[in-house]
Amino acid sequence: MTSKNSIAGNPPSADMTDAKPSPVRDDPSTAGFLNTFNIKPRRFRIDYESQTQADVANKWVSGDAFLTHWMNAYTIIIPEGEKFIVRTVKPFIEQIKSAELKSQVSGLVAQELSHSKAHAKFSAVIERQGFNTKLFSSIYKFFSYKIMEPLSPPLMCLAIVVAIERINELIAEITLQSKVLSPCPFSPSQSPASAPSKS
Repeated sequence: MTSKNSIAGNPPSADMTDAKPSPVRDDPSTAGFLNTFNIKPRRFRIDYESQTQADVANKWVSGDAFLTHWMNAYTIIIPEGEKFIVRTVKPFIEQIKSAELKSQVSGLVAQELSHSKAHAKFSAVIERQGFNTKLFSSIYKFFSYKIMEPLSPPLMCLAIVVAIERINELIAEITLQSKVLSPCPFSPSQSPASAPSKS
């Protein structure tokens, strides 16, 4: 009998001497990937409270109101989503046999915590611009993490995490390739000194 927290939930084979939860399986096809890719948690150094940096423009995505509010709305849901990812992934870490994979997952957890703090700071910027996000955030948090999360078994939550990260990957790839964020304050193509002022 496998634990509800077991990732590999296949029935035990006849030669198994115990019924311990099956550990995370190391897929040989990922070995090369694990050896060439490493998740290193990064600290976000943009200080939105600093008086030496320009205020974030109300329409900070290329001066476009729609794109700005699209990104703002995305940012609002990120902090609690990152915490959900951490809560979901951490119980599975000890099941991982591969040292490389375990390192990657631990790096993911640290990176998600860093992301959560960065997005929370930017959400405060949105609030200071006069947008009331608290009602939406409270409804979203209550429905997602007070109702849906407790009703979902651990493996379902893990599957949701995989889906979330895949969606995030696609959004990041499309956004970065489109270079729509290039004119934004503190993008790689702009220094803080050249960031546009609040409009």
